[in-house]
Amino acid sequence: MQLPGEQLSVPEHLSPDSAAPSPSITLSRYPCLAVAGIVCYPLTVTPLAVAQPASVQLIDAAVALHRPIVVATLRAAPISGRLPLQEELYPIGCLALVHRLVRLHDGTLRVAIEGLERVRIARCVSDTTLQVDAEILYDPIEDAGPAELQLRRVVDAQLGRLAGSTELAVQFDTAANSEHYGYMVAAGLLARFPLADRYAVLAADGLAARLGCLAALLQA
Repeated sequence: MQLPGEQLSVPEHLSPDSAAPSPSITLSRYPCLAVAGIVCYPLTVTPLAVAQPASVQLIDAAVALHRPIVVATLRAAPISGRLPLQEELYPIGCLALVHRLVRLHDGTLRVAIEGLERVRIARCVSDTTLQVDAEILYDPIEDAGPAELQLRRVVDAQLGRLAGSTELAVQFDTAANSEHYGYMVAAGLLARFPLADRYAVLAADGLAARLGCLAALLQA
């Protein structure tokens, strides 16, 4: 998927939290929305409330320019009065588009975030808003059939114990492929799990590993 962004082809040393760096990676610069307590997954839509003035400015610019943003999860609650530092963000985020922007009377926004792809954040660039240089992560082609089958067994068992689960089951059945199914399950069933667990699904490298991580969390 070719997405607009200022491309930067430079040698890059990633943070210790990231996977082993390659000698040279292609980075693009994106506006970054840092969120607390939320993990945005590709191929899903996440509703968000945006109140910080810098974040409102970032969203307004992204919508006006029809540009994607990176949604990055904060490791802890944000510190008021300044933009987040790189070490305060989890290193894997989600490239996303902003939809259905609603501005309330107090200036805050209600938006729907459509996740597109996973990204690895190489560095933060702070100005009046937060920007990041990031690398889009693409999963290698692999056979995830056994992992998906195991996950579907676990999900069916979970849904059988949940009241009002019919709507979720119908939603999961609309998944276009294994990747889409995994992210839909993560968004639909992990909302009350610890933040680190929800992030672990996003950070898992490879589709089979991601589906396996999700199944293990739901079985625990």
